[in-house]
Amino acid sequence: MNAASNLSPLPGGFLDTVFTYSRGGPLDVGYGGDLQSAWRHFSALVARDPLDVEAQVRRVLVASQPGMHGRAFGALLDLFLALGPRGRELRRLMLDAAQDAIEADELRFLQAHLDDGLARNALLPSGTGAVLDTAVLGSAHAVQHERIAVVTTSRVDEAISLLDHGDLPGARRLLEEVLLDDPLDETATRELLAIYHHSRDSDGRQAMQARLRERHGALPPAWD
Repeated sequence: MNAASNLSPLPGGFLDTVFTYSRGGPLDVGYGGDLQSAWRHFSALVARDPLDVEAQVRRVLVASQPGMHGRAFGALLDLFLALGPRGRELRRLMLDAAQDAIEADELRFLQAHLDDGLARNALLPSGTGAVLDTAVLGSAHAVQHERIAVVTTSRVDEAISLLDHGDLPGARRLLEEVLLDDPLDETATRELLAIYHHSRDSDGRQAMQARLRERHGALPPAWD
């Protein structure tokens, strides 16, 4: 029996991504129809362990689906960065699988690095959503992308936008700031707890609990 059959869906009717696939199982799964959550889930896994090749591959495939426009290039960059000079055949397979979801200049950039991969300190285009980008510096010799403008009505909206574009550390910092000011913000609480959950960061969650107690004297109910 599918383990997910006994689980209650999250708000919105979706199951947590972790229950919608099996490690080592088929790659062509729908992740419960919630591709945004799947993207965040695999982004967290890649940020935690860049050499988690299965998470890298699944993230590229999710980013290549209709409705996920603009994410495939960043996912491919992370794969190239993680593999370095190794894994040329995997790079080729993933580039072939995702080429319809990236722009022509992005394809040319990746093809130029297909044989040798990318070094961790490589100058990368800006605003790609690559979670392994250590410099976030534009390069005159790379794809000339402008960083996606974050138009928000609140810090929570900004954090969600950062999440959707792969900046988990930035989203986490912003959500923590929001909750230190307003510990009862339900959206910020839900998104931050999801980050801790998907990245398996129990230490980070415990540290935030301590900060909330220190600032407000008690934990909000969702943190118990």
